[in-house]
Amino acid sequence: MSATSNAQYLVRSYLFLRKSLGYIGIALPFVLIIGKILLESPGISDSISSYYYSVMRNVFVGILCAIGIFLICYRYERLDNILGIVAGCSAICVALLPTAPNVGATDQQVIIGWLHLLFAVCFFLIIAVFALFLFRRTDPNKNPTRGYNHFIRSSGLNLSRSGRLVSPGLSKERRY
Repeated sequence: MSATSNAQYLVRSYLFLRKSLGYIGIALPFVLIIGKILLESPGISDSISSYYYSVMRNVFVGILCAIGIFLICYRYERLDNILGIVAGCSAICVALLPTAPNVGATDQQVIIGWLHLLFAVCFFLIIAVFALFLFRRTDPNKNPTRGYNHFIRSSGLNLSRSGRLVSPGLSKERRY
């Protein structure tokens, strides 16, 4: 294999991993909802984080840890590297520090729930920055499709608005 074809293979492999990460992120809520309905009980939990307390806990934690590791290992430019490390660590913290349960949360669970919320907001906002600004940078020799830019921009805007969806937050049932 020549150096050029090897480099092209590595670039294609890297781009495949990056796209796969996006697909996993998009699929996560659907996998959690459908998995819980099929394996546990009908109904949709009040937040993605609430699936920690369902039969889908391992899927939730596993996917967030995988996303976190990928983001920590992601390398491009200096700003991407720094934001990737912070977002990756935040994703892993979201996975390992669960939101407080809906009922009967102890003081320790409430504190951990607040940390979960802090890391979740940090993760979502950094991913929104990636989508709104960093992923839209393109090769000067290529013209990105209008559909691609629209999809990335829409994703970034939705992520930036989703802080309130990360956790039920300040609901009265939780002792926050």
